[in-house]
Amino acid sequence: MGIGGRLLLSVLAIFATTVVAIVIGWVSMTSSSNTLSEISHVKSPAVADALRLSETVARITSIAPALVAAKTTVERENIAARVQSIFEQFAGIVASAKIGAEVMTNLQSGADELKALLGEIEAKVTERNRLAGARAESMEKLRALHKEFAVGAAGIIDDVTFNLSLGVEAVDVTQPGALLEFVESGVEPLAAAMNVKAEANQIVGLLGNAATETQSENLQPLRERFLTSKSQFLDAMSLTGESDAAQNLADQGGKLLAFGIDEGNVFDNRIAELKTQDDIEALMAKSRELSAKFSDDIAGVVDVAETQMAKEAAAAEASAAANKKVLMFLAGFSLLIAAGVYLMYVRRLVARLVTLSGNMVALADGDLTVAVDTHGSDEIASMAGTVQVFKENAQEVNRMASEREIEDRRNRRRLRSQVLALNAALEEEVAKAVDLVKERVSTVENSARSAADLSQSAHTQASTVASAAEEATINVQTVASAAEELSASINEI
Repeated sequence: MGIGGRLLLSVLAIFATTVVAIVIGWVSMTSSSNTLSEISHVKSPAVADALRLSETVARITSIAPALVAAKTTVERENIAARVQSIFEQFAGIVASAKIGAEVMTNLQSGADELKALLGEIEAKVTERNRLAGARAESMEKLRALHKEFAVGAAGIIDDVTFNLSLGVEAVDVTQPGALLEFVESGVEPLAAAMNVKAEANQIVGLLGNAATETQSENLQPLRERFLTSKSQFLDAMSLTGESDAAQNLADQGGKLLAFGIDEGNVFDNRIAELKTQDDIEALMAKSRELSAKFSDDIAGVVDVAETQMAKEAAAAEASAAANKKVLMFLAGFSLLIAAGVYLMYVRRLVARLVTLSGNMVALADGDLTVAVDTHGSDEIASMAGTVQVFKENAQEVNRMASEREIEDRRNRRRLRSQVLALNAALEEEVAKAVDLVKERVSTVENSARSAADLSQSAHTQASTVASAAEEATINVQTVASAAEELSASINEI
């Protein structure tokens, strides 16, 4: 198998482990993402909705005492409007909450029950406030009537006292029975008037105590004491006489007694008011129990959601830990593969490449004696074979260069001999030309000497001299060209 195949197998092995690691990481991230999505989109909203429901229930529970403490119709109407608004918010939360249908049904049922209970509390508070208002109004009337009665009783006492002071002077103590008659006719009405006033004060006090009594069981003893005071009051009134003032006082006394004996009297009114208050307290206790149950149900929802969130988070952490171990194993396995590839293959390849590179550098430097390792069947062996061929070709080139150098030396010697021969022949030709020129010049000189005598002969000889001179010039140029060719041949050699 070649280098490419081996490297491909190594890369594929590392790539396979990388792909497996990526897949495991992707699965782990997907699981964690799904868990976070479940927590953030389902569990957290469920907990948030449960907490909102808990806060709403707390607000409803806090409204009940305010409803009980409301004194006026306007306050009760405002509180009732707040209750309606809170229950509408509660219904909206229940409708949109991501909580189980059964739990939502139970919560809605509890909310309806709590709303009905608050309605009963509101009705009882209205009744209690009505009774309290009637009691306060009765006590105001009682105090006003008591003042009038006290004024009337004081007038009778003053009249009786005045008559008694006038009559005491007219009593003849010497007459038998006169003093007794005076006492019966004067002192007894005074005592009766004072008793009437005292009993009236007692009755008003008993009615006031009954109006402020906070325990229902204490009202019956107060009623009995009132009835006793009533009898004593009527007995005392019968002794006050038949005067108009006494009759008017008796009418006022009857009105005082009516506050304790007529329909809607102070005792019955207070008993009804206390019973209504007890009913309110019972309803409040039931409201608190229902609110506590409500809160427990919501707390249960929160606990379930938090438990599920904790389980899912723990499962996600366990999965992440397991995937982390697998990834660490794959990372170690990849490192082992890479180390094995390096130790078993890459290092040997590098060593062979370094050796081959040294051989190539040596060959480039002209060392053709270096030994090239051509063993193997991979690309490096092929490269080594190529280098060996290059080495052999270089050796062949060197051999051919040596042979050519020997042949060139032979050719240069042969060419030199030929050049020397040519040079000798050229020198001989030049010498002949020079001799010919000299001969022609001598002839010209002789002819010139004869020209003085014969002009025609001179003209003819002049033409001959010109021709000879031209021929001599041509011969000189020929010699110069031959000399240049000889010089070039020598330079080439």
